Amino acid sequence: MKKSKKILISLCLILILGSLLTGCSDKTYGNYKKAVEKTDGISKSSGEFILNTKIDFNREGLSKEVADEMNMYSDFYLEQKNKSDVNKTTSDIYVKLGGLGFNVTYYDDDKRAFVKLPMVDKYIYLDDLMKMGAYSESEITSYSNNLISKESIRAIKALWNDSIKKNDVLKGNKSLINTPEGEVKAEKYTIKYSDKLLKELLLKTFEILYKDVDFKSNAKMKIANKDLSKESVMEIKKYIELINIEKFELNSYIDIDGYIVKEDMKIYFNFSGDNQYIKKFSMNFSSKLFNIEKNQNIVFPKYDENTFISRNELSKGIPSIYKNIFNKK
Repeated sequence: MKKSKKILISLCLILILGSLLTGCSDKTYGNYKKAVEKTDGISKSSGEFILNTKIDFNREGLSKEVADEMNMYSDFYLEQKNKSDVNKTTSDIYVKLGGLGFNVTYYDDDKRAFVKLPMVDKYIYLDDLMKMGAYSESEITSYSNNLISKESIRAIKALWNDSIKKNDVLKGNKSLINTPEGEVKAEKYTIKYSDKLLKELLLKTFEILYKDVDFKSNAKMKIANKDLSKESVMEIKKYIELINIEKFELNSYIDIDGYIVKEDMKIYFNFSGDNQYIKKFSMNFSSKLFNIEKNQNIVFPKYDENTFISRNELSKGIPSIYKNIFNKK
């Protein structure tokens, strides 16, 4: 298998580790589940979200092109501040990638979503960005809606929920948290997995995925311009055995009203062997939710079609202003 393929497998594994965070034990499990459902039903709120990932790549034997591409993802930082009302959402987003930081503002009025580009007073419709890709709109929709079959999703959730109940990985205790309204009492729920247990769960998860026709079909779609074939999926399964999980912890804080108002998560792992293309990986995530079910005073900018970059301009690639910036780096 080519080196770029192995790197792709590593990145896919990272996504899977970060996404399998569902589940929770009897009374404790029931309380947590109710809080998840109630929080999902919020129609108005403000919030903050921070994500930081660091990857130590093994660059030995890589071409300069691949090494430079991997270096872009060695230290990723995302900070996002959101406001959501019944039919409006705004997000101020700061992203730092490959040493370059930029701000983007996101708007959604339930009709169309668009973003304001950094450094220029121009906007782009997200629909237009999606249609610039290598796939048709119907392919993208099908891929998003049918990545994994509903039967497999139910089986994976049952697997992880059962594991949490049987292995006593969920703990609950009293806590205090700071909010814009002041210090409040909360119930803290912590999920921790050992290296052995987590790897067993990941292997069983891939056994479910390998039998999933939808997943194997969608695995053939290109990700980062690489083909993720069913053989690659099996390679990921073998790759799990090489993981050494140093830490896997998720903390959720539920306030007196039954909402999850704060979460933080830590995932640290490394790979065994001298020829692995990812040596170490760490992810730190935190989120806060406040002003729940209160008016958010969301203000949209004044705009018309002239303030949007056309599809024709988008088809030419990055606007010249950004090309000039990147060429100076």
